[in-house]
Amino acid sequence: MRMNRFCFFLLSTMLVLGCAPTVNLDSWVSEKYVESFPPPPPAKSYITFKVIDTAAANDSKASITKEKEKTKSSTGITSKWHYYNVCAINPVIPLTSFSKTVLFYAPRKKLKEKLNGKTIELTLATIPHHFSFINNGSKFFGVGSEELYIKPEKKSLIISYRVLDGSTEVKTGVITIPNVDKVVDQPLSEPTKVATKNYLDQYDASITAMSKTFLDKLVAEL
Repeated sequence: MRMNRFCFFLLSTMLVLGCAPTVNLDSWVSEKYVESFPPPPPAKSYITFKVIDTAAANDSKASITKEKEKTKSSTGITSKWHYYNVCAINPVIPLTSFSKTVLFYAPRKKLKEKLNGKTIELTLATIPHHFSFINNGSKFFGVGSEELYIKPEKKSLIISYRVLDGSTEVKTGVITIPNVDKVVDQPLSEPTKVATKNYLDQYDASITAMSKTFLDKLVAEL
């Protein structure tokens, strides 16, 4: 559960840390995935991967951040603020993580044996790839409270699949995996860059966990 972070200040102390500038979020995401984005072309396999959001996937940037909300009010002795930025991670990044996880665990789950010479096409209809950075605070007579946190989008991982015998479609299905990502609080003593890195580490782990759950359900359906 999100927690408020309380701090006390002298009147001369500046309380407002401010939401991370959009350019900083994008630079930190780019830095995080510098070695994996853009990914190399996938190797040929009995499994192929596609993503629905091709426009975003074809973008050369690792992420695009936009300011969604920004409000600030002050009466001299009191002030309040609310900043809300939304970062869209290029869907190729979670798609790459998804495909690597599926290809790694598929032999253990005997997916190839289940297909019995057929091939399978996996299309990511929906994949979580947005997160929000939120900063709320207020100050009254030099005493203030502030909360900073990163909130993932509550979007499920939805994958449609087609089993092909040559060019003939023999089975189709759709599998939905709930998003397991959680809110990450940022202590006021912690740099926003560190909090962003911590969230992205959690995001990667969540995509991997959802991918493994998907594979279990897929094998059970075939």
